[in-house]
Amino acid sequence: RIEDCTPSFMPNFFHAYSFSVKDKTLYLTAVRSPYYADHGWQRDGEFRYTDQGEHFFSYTFERYSKNERSRLIKAARELNTPPTIIIENNHEGKLGHIFRGIECDKENVHISAIKRSEDGRGTVIRIYEADGIDTSFTVEGDLLPAPLTKRISHYSVDTYYLADGETEWKEVLLTELPL
Repeated sequence: RIEDCTPSFMPNFFHAYSFSVKDKTLYLTAVRSPYYADHGWQRDGEFRYTDQGEHFFSYTFERYSKNERSRLIKAARELNTPPTIIIENNHEGKLGHIFRGIECDKENVHISAIKRSEDGRGTVIRIYEADGIDTSFTVEGDLLPAPLTKRISHYSVDTYYLADGETEWKEVLLTELPL
């Protein structure tokens, strides 16, 4: 039983097939078994059922308000991305370089992708703003060839391209073509 639960209580990116709330009880459909992509067509041996077999999943319930989207996104990513464990051999002395990965200095600005560009001649980073606030931010770390300092509009999704050997990031379309 969940007290004071309304449909707006649930995040809009809840990863389940369906949920509903009735009389302070939350009902969750976690798995289903219809034909995959079945739209009433004739079925033959090529059709498979979805969600067959053993399933493992985790879920959590989080209260949030409109100005806490970033906290909720961070909690969802932590739940859905378990830590990577790297076993280090016993050795004398200190470890070498400290790897910083990638980080953004603003809580409401999220990095959704970092990759090699489609043309193979640069780096692409995709960033979005989650709390509805125009924000200046800096993204830096060992995964980036140069820091990225820009301003993002509220609820925007922006894509930036940095050509190999360059230091100036350029905003591009989602398709990596120039604006």
